[in-house]
Amino acid sequence: MLKRRATMSTHSEDQKRTIEKDALEHAWGWFALHARQRMHCVNFFFVAVAFLATGYVTALTKEFRGLAVGISALGVLISWLFHRLDNRTRELVQAGEDAMKPFQHRLAEAAGVGSLEIVKRVDSPGKKWTSYGEVLWMLHWMTLLAFVVLLVVAVGGTATRARAAPCTAVSCWTPLREVRVDAGKLGV
Repeated sequence: MLKRRATMSTHSEDQKRTIEKDALEHAWGWFALHARQRMHCVNFFFVAVAFLATGYVTALTKEFRGLAVGISALGVLISWLFHRLDNRTRELVQAGEDAMKPFQHRLAEAAGVGSLEIVKRVDSPGKKWTSYGEVLWMLHWMTLLAFVVLLVVAVGGTATRARAAPCTAVSCWTPLREVRVDAGKLGV
């Protein structure tokens, strides 16, 4: 009977280790998937902003102000949507981190190496504005603000150009093109 209990105990310990290993693999897979997804979203955001900025400059250069207004409004919307998407992806990444914490704690205790509690160690960044969340928050909101400014420029550009005072410098910029003034004609 004693031998049977020892066998059952060993069997249940092996089963427990297998379950813990599977649970850790599941948590790691969840974390890795959503962390990768978050970085893909950042890449897509950069590509979207690059295309929108190029479209905006092209529209203004060709004096398609209505198109420039639409592009800048789309830039505002996309910046906000990517910010919301990043918030959700961050929550999913944190869910994976939370699931890994107890396993990392047990591993650190069993190995006698406290630094194996990696998620716990990096939970709070050492310096302000160094976490992915803070940097991405700033990136999204600064881009949104830039597109708002571009929207105002596109909407108000025609009125501004009509009211602009003549340039007194040798070279001056209007919202759409550079105007060069011949210094000889100025009597200089």
